[in-house]
Amino acid sequence: MIARGVIPASLLTGRVISRLRLPEQVRAANLDAVAAAKFGVSRELAVMVPYTIPRTWAAALAATRFDGVVANPRFSPGRSVGLALFGKAGKRRAWPGDDKPTRATIVAARMQLTLAEAPSVSELTIVTPPRT
Repeated sequence: MIARGVIPASLLTGRVISRLRLPEQVRAANLDAVAAAKFGVSRELAVMVPYTIPRTWAAALAATRFDGVVANPRFSPGRSVGLALFGKAGKRRAWPGDDKPTRATIVAARMQLTLAEAPSVSELTIVTPPRT
């Protein structure tokens, strides 16, 4: 659906996009750099699930004093760039927040994405497949 410019509205409802400034410098490995291929890295590393292999890479990179990775976000179209930092999950309370976050639905509209509602069960016809 997303490849055709349609995104489920439920995916964006109640979500915001924030611009955050890092309060400190970080050292991040660029997974999208051509040189990353010398280490066996491809773009798949940043998007694969389950996360067993990416977590193994993250631990190895953290052990070599990287603070995170720069990569293309999984669900962002175009040439978006994301920064994933290593450490505990969740909000970092000591960091400054975004005073003016933008609703995700507004960002989707700017990207000319169409929001679609999933059909309810009553709108679907469920059939039993033929026996073979």
